[in-house]
Amino acid sequence: MDDAGWMAMGFPPKTLYYVDYYGGVNEPASKDRPIAKVFVHADVFKKLAADNLPKMSRPMMAFLAAEIPCQILAVSYPDWKDAEGVEPRSPLAAFLKRINRIQPCTLPQLKQLVDQPGMPRLKAILHADQQTVRQVAEV
Repeated sequence: MDDAGWMAMGFPPKTLYYVDYYGGVNEPASKDRPIAKVFVHADVFKKLAADNLPKMSRPMMAFLAAEIPCQILAVSYPDWKDAEGVEPRSPLAAFLKRINRIQPCTLPQLKQLVDQPGMPRLKAILHADQQTVRQVAEV
């Protein structure tokens, strides 16, 4: 989205990204029913999509790949905070699987991570999963 699009949505120009959550994070995944739509600034998207800039794009893509799931988990939390279990074929199950690659995490533990203001531990886990520090350090 370009600056005019961001401003039309009530955001300042040069907004990096926005997650529009639709629902269904703890329901079986379906290609016909997305759970969210992610908007990225057009200038950033152009740079990330350029084939000749892989060193520059890797750190930003790692950053976004960690931050966007955090946003989805935060905005979807009211949908699953009272759940006693995770639907095995749901996006929430996929998020938990991803987190478990870094450290063991159950649904109650994920709820605690999302309950923390700013979600610092959840962000740290997802950035570790994406190897964000390594991506930045190798540029």
